[in-house]
Amino acid sequence: MLNSGYADIHCHLIPGVDDGAKDMAIAERMLKQAWDSGTRAMILTPHFNPGRFPVFGEEVERGWHLLQEKAKKIHPEFRLYLGNECKYHSDSCDHMESGTCRSMAGSRYMLVEFGVQESVKKIRRSLYNVSLAGFRPILAHAERYQALRKDYEGIAELIDGGVAIQVNAGSIAGREGWHTARFVRKLLAYEMIHFIGSDAHEDTARTPILSDCAAYIEKKYGEDYVRELMWENPSRIWRDEDLF
Repeated sequence: MLNSGYADIHCHLIPGVDDGAKDMAIAERMLKQAWDSGTRAMILTPHFNPGRFPVFGEEVERGWHLLQEKAKKIHPEFRLYLGNECKYHSDSCDHMESGTCRSMAGSRYMLVEFGVQESVKKIRRSLYNVSLAGFRPILAHAERYQALRKDYEGIAELIDGGVAIQVNAGSIAGREGWHTARFVRKLLAYEMIHFIGSDAHEDTARTPILSDCAAYIEKKYGEDYVRELMWENPSRIWRDEDLF
């Protein structure tokens, strides 16, 4: 394990605001799982999707502060930041600019997701709009979009346009099937991944454990690559530093 540990930039721990942790007891267990497996910082990213979930602004803030207190009891150096996972719609940039949809850890980074059947053209155009609004877009769980599965050139164009690519730790570790693992492992080999998140929603199946993913990357590519993807790049978010 790295001395600095890991940072999880995509997880759903705040109870009662989306389809993540169902109650505070589950959220507490998830925090403990994360710390015990090497995670030292997390950006909590409840869904921002008014078409599916109500917008719980104050509830999200309260849940974040309560989880911060519980994280400090696990260890004083356990850091929790706040953001949102924004499901892109035509009015998303308005929500981002108003602050209704939160950026990542108060930075200019914004985590954005799409429907799994969305076209590369629509993803590229939408994330360009996010950039024009003054944010640095991060494409959430890039391995889920069918149009991107074999379109490495399309992914490269997104990166050239200033989009950072996030994939889920479980996909790299092989928990989402061989086809998904093969795809994301090629992205690793091509250095086309910038962030890794657990996308954790619970304490049983979709957990906030990053250590098995880190072990695969370290065995294949070495400790420096683990540190870059799982600590150094995430730390640029809360320091609001350029990635490219």
